[in-house]
Amino acid sequence: MNNYEKIKNMSVDEIAEMLFQVKPKGCGFCMGAYMGCLRQVNCVQSIKEWLMSTKAPADYEKHSNKKWNGGGNGL
Repeated sequence: MNNYEKIKNMSVDEIAEMLFQVKPKGCGFCMGAYMGCLRQVNCVQSIKEWLMSTKAPADYEKHSNKKWNGGGNGL
């Protein structure tokens, strides 16, 4: 199971716990409101919704060097 599948199968609470420990910057899920912190309103719910569909997160390409490819491999 790759990381994308692991995260896709996690609950929102599990994702929150993982992200709040790691605190990556520039994920784009808060739409650029505050790129240094993932503790944004609905940020984890947005991640879960993104994983359950194939919609790019807000600002994905703006805040990463990758192009969105539909999320099949977690990118």
